[in-house]
Amino acid sequence: MPLHSTNTRSTSLLAGVATLALTALLWTWFDFSTRAGNELVFAYVGVGALCLGVLPTALFTTKRLVSPVVVVSTLYLLSAYGTWSLVGSGLTPVDPTPFGWFLLGWPVVTVVALLVGGVELGLRRVRDASGPTVG
Repeated sequence: MPLHSTNTRSTSLLAGVATLALTALLWTWFDFSTRAGNELVFAYVGVGALCLGVLPTALFTTKRLVSPVVVVSTLYLLSAYGTWSLVGSGLTPVDPTPFGWFLLGWPVVTVVALLVGGVELGLRRVRDASGPTVG
């Protein structure tokens, strides 16, 4: 399915908005700072959350790449769980928490997801070029 397809765009955008909403919910639940003066951080994190939802979904719907979804989802869940463990244990988390690092490092997560997706695509092309397997 081409990237410019209406279905791809709407599905990817929905995934991005859902990721953004979940990130906002976790941000509030983890009691991250929401004081005035953090507008640039909110914008940076918001753009990152949107991208981390849109990009893997677009790659899945257009190229059927699974690895970018797995990379982003796994890192998102592990970082949220790590922060939840800190907050739930009563410890005062030292900023940034695992989830905070994930949100601040979203460009790195994006590059890793793209690289892993490229490897998956390359392996798939090599497999397809070698012909059907007997067995």
